Amino acid sequence: DWQDTERNQRWVAKARTVYVGNGALAEALKPSRPDVVTAWCPSTVQGNGHAGEFRVLLFGMGHKVKPERLSQLKRLLTGLDYTVFVSTAIHEGDPWDTRFQSLQEQLGAVFGDRLRLLGYLADDGLVAELQRTNLVALFFESGARANNTTLWAAMDHGCPVVTNLDDQSPSVLEHGVSVLDIDKATYLKGYDLPSIGVCGREASQEYNWPKLVDVPDILADLASVEMHAIQTSGNCIRNVTSDQYAGVAA
Repeated sequence: DWQDTERNQRWVAKARTVYVGNGALAEALKPSRPDVVTAWCPSTVQGNGHAGEFRVLLFGMGHKVKPERLSQLKRLLTGLDYTVFVSTAIHEGDPWDTRFQSLQEQLGAVFGDRLRLLGYLADDGLVAELQRTNLVALFFESGARANNTTLWAAMDHGCPVVTNLDDQSPSVLEHGVSVLDIDKATYLKGYDLPSIGVCGREASQEYNWPKLVDVPDILADLASVEMHAIQTSGNCIRNVTSDQYAGVAA
């Protein structure tokens, strides 16, 4: 929008030619510059909407997309017409542009023009992606853990998941049955992915939300030992509700 300030008027008066992006701005400037030139702004959207027959989805906190696992994933996809879609979230306070650009460079170096960046997706957008993906890839520092909510979200939607397992991973995560272990899998063509998705969904129920009718009894049991049922993510609450100084934070 044009702001009729003294500084702006000086710039407009000294300019050899004044270009504006639309007719409304041109009308606002005509009293001081009758020769104003009406231009336009081109589209800034330059994404690639093409997708291969096989869709792979990576999502979660930006720093948890493990670059060193990407080459293993690429090998796993050998022989498939695939596209890799990436949605990432960033911790509050982290520089979005810097972190996302770094991820784009790391992923692009591996997958090239097969990569599609989805940015940050709200829950509805993520669910839509989960419903049409053929495989979800989620890699963790040491191995999958019981508190990896992205893992349970993907499995709960019936998506076959490839991840990394170790001795501390939940026992329900069984390679070739409920998930694929990236360190054991060779090529996807040897696995029944729909069956793995079904088995994975069944396995995830143990780590899902309880039924509403059971919640009052759960809360009562927790209260009997002076515990609560607050779930959170990050240091803002978790680290001040788990010790003798619970609730005391500066």
